[in-house]
Parts: sequence; C-alpha cells; structure tokens
Amino acid sequence: MPGRPHAFYGSVTIGEVSATEGTVSAWVGENEYASTTISAGEYGKNPTLKVPGDDPSTPEKEGAVGGDVIVFKVNGVPAETAPAGPILFESGEVDQVDLVISGVTYTLTMAVNGSGSTSPAVGAHPYPTETVVTIIANPDSGWEFDSWSGDLTGSTNPTTITMDSDKSVTATFTQISALAVTTVPATYSTTTATLNGYLTLGDASSANVSFEWGTSTSYGKETSTKEMTSTGSFGATLSGLSDGTTYRFRAKAEIVGETPIYGWNKSFTTRAKPTTGEGPSGGGGGASYYYADMNLFGIEGRFLLRDGEIVRTIEATSENGMLTIAIPKGAVAKGEDGKRLKELEVAVDKSPPDPPEDAHVIGLAYNFGPAGATFDPPVTLT
Repeated sequence: MPGRPHAFYGSVTIGEVSATEGTVSAWVGENEYASTTISAGEYGKNPTLKVPGDDPSTPEKEGAVGGDVIVFKVNGVPAETAPAGPILFESGEVDQVDLVISGVTYTLTMAVNGSGSTSPAVGAHPYPTETVVTIIANPDSGWEFDSWSGDLTGSTNPTTITMDSDKSVTATFTQISALAVTTVPATYSTTTATLNGYLTLGDASSANVSFEWGTSTSYGKETSTKEMTSTGSFGATLSGLSDGTTYRFRAKAEIVGETPIYGWNKSFTTRAKPTTGEGPSGGGGGASYYYADMNLFGIEGRFLLRDGEIVRTIEATSENGMLTIAIPKGAVAKGEDGKRLKELEVAVDKSPPDPPEDAHVIGLAYNFGPAGATFDPPVTLT
C-alpha cells in the first residue's frame, strides 16, 4: 500500500511582496507530485499541499520515498525555502516551509471595464522576471468578453503575457442585448389588420413593445406602446386602412433608457373592394372583375383584376428586406395559356440549380410562379 503523504504549508514572497495569488507545486526530480493555489500570501491551507508517498507494491513510482529531495516552484519558478533546503520527504509529516522568489520581480496590474472578472484577479500581482502568466477573462451573466487593452491587445481568451517589465492589462466586457423581437405575418381584411410580433425578454424584467407601420419602409406611424414582463406574443389592431393598399410594418422592443431593437420588415396588402364599371373599350357593358390568390414571401392574400388588369399596385418585400417585387396598377396579367391569371407566388428556392461555371449565388434564390405568366408592363424587382 502507498506510504502516507508529507504535507506542507507556509508563506509565499516574491521579491519583498507577499504573493496574492498563483500556484505552488512540489517536484521530485522531473515529476510533479502535488500543486495548490496561493491565497493572501500563503499556500497549503485550503487546499492543502500533500506530496503522496510511493506504493512499493507496484513497479511504477506514484509518489516520493524517504530521503527524496522536494523542490518547490512558485508559478513554475524554483523557490528558495525557509528553513533552507534541501527539504526531504518524510512519510506522515506536516511541516511549515516558507517560499521566497528573490531577484528581479515585476508587477502585473489587472483591471476590468464592464461586468466580469479576471484571473489573476483585479489588482497588483508580483512575478519573477520572464514568468509567463496565463490571463483569463470571465464575463458575468448577460455580458461577454470583448477585448484586452494596455500591455495586451486583441481578444484571444485565455491568453498569456511575459513579465519582462511592469505590465498593466484591462479586460473589457460588453453587455449582451437582453431582447429579441420577431415580426410575425399580419392578418387583414379590406380596411383592418392585426399586426403580430413575438418578444424574447431574456434577462430583462420588462420591455415596451409596439409596431411601426405605414405605406413605405419610412413607416411614419406607430401603435401604442405596451409593457411586457414575460416572453410571448403581442399584437395591435389597425383600422381605417385603404382597401387594396400595401402596408409595411415591423415590431419594436425597447428597455427604457436603451436603444430600441426591431424585427424584420413585413408587408401585407389589404383586400380590394369589388366595384362595377364600364369595360376597357368604354362601351356600356359591365367590366369583368375577379380575384386571384397570391403568396408573396410567405404573405398570403388575394388581388383584384379587371378584365385582366391589376386594379391596385401590388408590392411586397422579402423577410430580410433585400428584395422587393412591384406590379403596377393597370398591368395586364396573363397565365401561361394567355388566359386569366389565377395565382401569383414568390418564395425562397431552398434547392436552386447550380450556377454556371465561375459564377456564384450571393444571398437567397427565389422561385417566381406560375411558370409562363406574363405581365405588361413587366414586374419590377429591386
């Protein structure tokens, strides 16, 4: 069975300053058998530093044997001992051995911007010259590490610094937005619409939500604000809208005193009211009105045609705001057979064909349907 360990404790001094933190390790030859941390200038109390005894019944050497010389290192640097060495292993003993790193030392001063901690901790820490110190940034909940400044730059974490002079390092943390807001397709009729959104509240206790809306992406109008104290759906009802008109809207969320965040722009076109009137030739006969179905970027609805002509301008924008389709009022729309157009669809193509050689697809690809449909004047894509 293995022999009993030899336990050690004591003070740690670097230069003429008590070490505030770091590591003490115990070595026999090239083997490290124990290590512990420094706290308030001491080691070996919590946790203890115990060099294990070897098990003579096994061929491997798992620990020290009586008479082995123990070398102590502070942050990887061999230390002088008090009492003076050599320090010999004795099974079952508990001894105080104070450790000193003499010679040139330099001070590492740590600081933070934002909410987080570092290792070494904020404050001043002495190190022997040429010591390579590992530095770690630990953000608090709701924050993230951004960058180092001072005698360290960049954002590598963890990182190291060599103590060849006094050094100062600051860790900067930035707050993670507590909110996420999504714009959900609207439901609508000829003159009313219900706008829908979804709020992810995150760590925030509450947020104010609303919708910006209008006939363009400048919006110009905003619904009344509603306070939400939990994650979930929210909505607002619009009335008095113009029939057959395209409206745009986006969800908005804001914590008081912070910058608002927004969901993607979405659009809908209110249903047009059927009317009666003369035919295109100006004769006395009644015009032929009919509805066709449409699904533009996931927004479903219908549009009105009069003898094959679009009655109201149709306009819709993709969810990411990168593509807008516009079909002007009065455009003649026909199906593949040259007859009445029954439907219109624009949707993301999830499996687009491979582009020609030396060409690349940038962004999303879209399918336009039905195949063979014609518009005079043509559809505008921007």
